[in-house]
Amino acid sequence: MVVVQPVSVPSEAPSPVEMAFGQPERQRRVTVFFRPILAIPQYVVLYFLNIAATVLVFIGWFAALFTGRFPDSFAEFVSGYLRWRARVDAYTFLLTDQYPPFSLRGSAGDPVDLTVRTGRLNRWSVLFRYFLALPAALAVALLAVGAGIFWIVTWVATLVKGSPPRALFEANAATLRFQYRLTGYFFMLTSFYPAQVMGDEALPEPVVAGPPPASPVPPFVGEAETTAAVQSPVAAPAPPPPPPVAPLPPPPYATGPGAAPVPDATGAGTPPAPYAPVPGAPAPPWSGPAAVAARPESSWRLVLSSGARTMVVVFFVVGALGIAGYVALLAAIGGNTGVNSVQAVVAQSQAVTAYNTLSKQASSFAAASKACASQDAVGATGCLASNDASFASDLRDYVSTLNGIDFPSQVAPRASAAEAAATSAASVLANLSTLGSDPQSYASTVNSLNVQSLFNAIDTTFSRLNTALLNV
Repeated sequence: MVVVQPVSVPSEAPSPVEMAFGQPERQRRVTVFFRPILAIPQYVVLYFLNIAATVLVFIGWFAALFTGRFPDSFAEFVSGYLRWRARVDAYTFLLTDQYPPFSLRGSAGDPVDLTVRTGRLNRWSVLFRYFLALPAALAVALLAVGAGIFWIVTWVATLVKGSPPRALFEANAATLRFQYRLTGYFFMLTSFYPAQVMGDEALPEPVVAGPPPASPVPPFVGEAETTAAVQSPVAAPAPPPPPPVAPLPPPPYATGPGAAPVPDATGAGTPPAPYAPVPGAPAPPWSGPAAVAARPESSWRLVLSSGARTMVVVFFVVGALGIAGYVALLAAIGGNTGVNSVQAVVAQSQAVTAYNTLSKQASSFAAASKACASQDAVGATGCLASNDASFASDLRDYVSTLNGIDFPSQVAPRASAAEAAATSAASVLANLSTLGSDPQSYASTVNSLNVQSLFNAIDTTFSRLNTALLNV
């Protein structure tokens, strides 16, 4: 008899993040319809828990860098937070109809659960953890965008059928598990790099032993012996049974999700997690108040159907297209904004130069008009008419300059208003310049037109144009 000695596995051996999912069962259509709204209170609480978990991870990073492991007390809270958040995400993605409890603890009655065993960490991997996680983070981003886009498909299908399609159910479960395996790695709960995005391998079918083969007739038996043996009332003696074989003792730790369950203290074969110690072994760090409840070993395996594997690939493709489209849209918006900003800066500089030139010409026009008052009535009228003609020409030059500036499309109405105000004032002054020989007609025309209001309109319209250019 061969006796195999138990293999001693250190209690500090970590495990990957494992998640248990239920089956795609029927869900209440009312809760499905309002699912995003019903999840809001959960995400509000998780927002504050995330702040606390982030602080612990930040402090724990330094502890893991110097001691080689994430503090057990920190790991208990962080793993409980991830378990809670995973249940809420599963509820949002219609993987369960059971409302998540407001608790960090594990519950055997909840179809969704999460567990991880912490252990020793490589200090170099801790130091470069954020860089090492980038490839997996990119894959998670593609999956998350693809699953998010397909969420509306899952929601409509569940609302119509009353249960989510199995392929989408399994694909969303695989996406969530891969996402939380990355989070557990990023939070230094485990040294296992995220893997198995396509699910676990199916376990081989157990081999069932058939009935033993019939004993053949001994060779060289004559006809007489054969007939006598058949007719003999005495049965042939049965072959002796094989010697009993002692069962192999179980290892102190299961080696993976497909390992056989280890009996607990009561003799039951339901380990607290797929990586469970035998009786008498040191308790793992995660076996505190937030530890996961006992579950069947098979519930921790996620074997995807061919349709679910196809959906995971579709998530990757749709996620890549979605991110590429989003980046292209941002580039287009940013490019247009940049072009418009440069265009506005140039236009504003040109418009201010034209307005400042007109302001100097207006000051000269006012000084010349004041000097005309020292002459007699006929001379003053002629002097004023000459000044009007000169300033009308300046106004037309101002309008021509504005018209030649390449304004952004969003400020074009303001530019048109400024040009119209200057054109109207130039037209009035040109009309007054023709009345220089008739002082009475000139005075009555000036009083009736309110020339000062026309000049005020030029200032107002330019001020609005300048403000619009600065806000582009």
